[in-house]
Amino acid sequence: MKAIFISILIIFSNLIQSECLFQTSEHIEDLKNPNNIKLIKIEIPKSKKWAKNFIKVITDRSENINPKYRDNFDAIVKVKYSFGECVYPGRVRISGDWKDHVSFIDGKMITSLDVKLYEGNIINAVRFKLLIPKTRNSFNEVLGTLILKQLGFISPETFLTKADINGTTSIFLFQENAEKEMLERNSRREGPIFEGNEELLWSYKDYDVMELADLSLSRLSNYKWSEKGNTSSLISLNSFLELQKVYLKYAYETHNADKVKANNFLGSNFKNYALVLFAMNGSHALNPHNKKYYFNSFDSKFEPIYYDGDLLLDQKINISSINNTYDINSFIESADESEINKFISIIEKLEKSNTFYDQYKYRVLYEDQIFFSKSLIQLKENLKKLILYGSNKPTSLKLESKKIDTYKTQFMLNHKKRNFENFFIAQGIKNIDDRFIFNFLKDEELIEINIDRFQLSKLISKNRLNDMRIELLPENNKIKSRNINKEIMLNGQLIYSENIELKINHTKKILDINQKEESSWVLIKDSSLKNWTINFNGTKPKQIENKKQRFNEFGLTGCLNFYNTNLKDVAINVNDGACEDSLNIVSSYGNLKLISINNAFADAFDIDFSKIEIENMTVNSAGNDCFDVSGGSYLLKLVSLSKCGDKAISVGELSYLELKKGFVNSSNISVSSKDQSIVKIDNISSENVEICAEAFNKKQEFYGGILNIKNMVCDGKVYSDSQSQVNILN
Repeated sequence: MKAIFISILIIFSNLIQSECLFQTSEHIEDLKNPNNIKLIKIEIPKSKKWAKNFIKVITDRSENINPKYRDNFDAIVKVKYSFGECVYPGRVRISGDWKDHVSFIDGKMITSLDVKLYEGNIINAVRFKLLIPKTRNSFNEVLGTLILKQLGFISPETFLTKADINGTTSIFLFQENAEKEMLERNSRREGPIFEGNEELLWSYKDYDVMELADLSLSRLSNYKWSEKGNTSSLISLNSFLELQKVYLKYAYETHNADKVKANNFLGSNFKNYALVLFAMNGSHALNPHNKKYYFNSFDSKFEPIYYDGDLLLDQKINISSINNTYDINSFIESADESEINKFISIIEKLEKSNTFYDQYKYRVLYEDQIFFSKSLIQLKENLKKLILYGSNKPTSLKLESKKIDTYKTQFMLNHKKRNFENFFIAQGIKNIDDRFIFNFLKDEELIEINIDRFQLSKLISKNRLNDMRIELLPENNKIKSRNINKEIMLNGQLIYSENIELKINHTKKILDINQKEESSWVLIKDSSLKNWTINFNGTKPKQIENKKQRFNEFGLTGCLNFYNTNLKDVAINVNDGACEDSLNIVSSYGNLKLISINNAFADAFDIDFSKIEIENMTVNSAGNDCFDVSGGSYLLKLVSLSKCGDKAISVGELSYLELKKGFVNSSNISVSSKDQSIVKIDNISSENVEICAEAFNKKQEFYGGILNIKNMVCDGKVYSDSQSQVNILN
């Protein structure tokens, strides 16, 4: 059946030629701006079946939209910009839980949609919703998502746009789904995304809406990521089990507590997030089934993803009303007050920022200064009111801490009381090679099963295994293959694995790192380094293992890694790096005065989501790319790259790179610009290379690239695809 579906999908995609009637590289900046979208037109070929399905939703007696009516329909999606048009094959289905997502305009059908593009993207999104604006309070959702992003929280690209769906034109709210593209837009690497499991909440068999809330825990939503390899499976499983503890606590307190307390939230960043949502009148986003989470492997913690807050930004908060559901005082006590004050300071700056207002204006189709100003003023006042409220109240009693076994026992009792379908509890979880071993309690008998990562993915995303409904409940231990060491130093944290030897000279500012085992690593995070020299001496790999993923169980790709670090006049020397990246820098900024890398097993130097200036860089011998960057802004003054297995300089995923002078020798490709990246080179000389310069579109969520070179000496080829451009002045 699956093969037949794939065949139909391929045939449909081939019938609809995916193309933009302009060269996308000429409009790299324009394609990022929602204001340039004049119309999204969606044509559903099976319009009669679509209309019939719509009528079933309208006439159904239930107050919500029954999930059985969320059938997928093939569609042709046309995007009309001010400078041209793109046509993509895709699919659509009705979106939303309640019937406010279906309506009529002048007797014509209108509904919120979930859209998936098989090819191409809109504003770098491949999956998104077109929502009837009133279902998300329109302007409030647009401005709210922008503010949350400025405060450092993960939020989806959101804007109002005109859309025509099967001949009915209206204004819709465009909002991207919580997918890989959204994480990267928010400068996060792809990783596990979780959400409250709604399977039992909406029209499940004969149960009323929300009747089974105390049986609903969490689920992995981007299950395909966990299937990519054993490492991603392990990260997904460990983080899932941690989140299940929180949802078991929710389930327990559904019957045993009057209010939701702050200790039901994961870490101070969630408590700060909750206070911001209270101030936005957006506590709807804090409902367990609405909450979405990203597990950040670099920080080993969960981060909230904003979703469905029903925000009312320009209205005063009613603390008494919020207190009916949430113990606000416990949130204020446990939140970081200095962070809240920092939020207030950021909002004050946004009030005066013409750039920020323009970002909002471009997303709502017209000028709206009054709502914009009133909302920011009110949000600031609401946050101050919450802090003041907390300072005038006595310390509240925190909910007594209970063991996880208590929550599990109550959870099982809740099932038994309802005579719910067969239910199994997992115990004694082990990971051996690419397999996962569980003990399941069935009719008071322990049964051992052995599953692969694909079965595990189904288990933690759909609660299904071998046609049985199973809830995987946590134990108190994590499944990890090695221990790590953490030290507070270098104005931040120094974290390293086993088989790493460190020598630190604080006076001379020299850090020497010796790698004793090929998969050992070091992470420097949350630091500020000035005039340091860091030397990493690796070990050559004993054997090449193709089955391994490019990152380890802590999400790291490098032997030497930097994360969220300020670098100033830092020198780094790496020899014999046996990891995917010898050196990896993520979400950092500053300048490096010297980079020297020799004998890299795969990529020599990889930078992501950063703003970095490099004065002098030398790379000699890399199994893959010598220098690879994505999602940031980079300035190179002088580079010398030789014996690069693939690309000497690889620039991708919305990056900007400027090179003053470069030398490349004995590499497959000298310089490559792809996926909406812009590369500007003053001088580059390349010898013994097959391709001197190339620009192309590689990934669906991006467009073409640009490569501009003033002076180039090279005897190889120059290549660009139809959506990209290479410009060489000499």
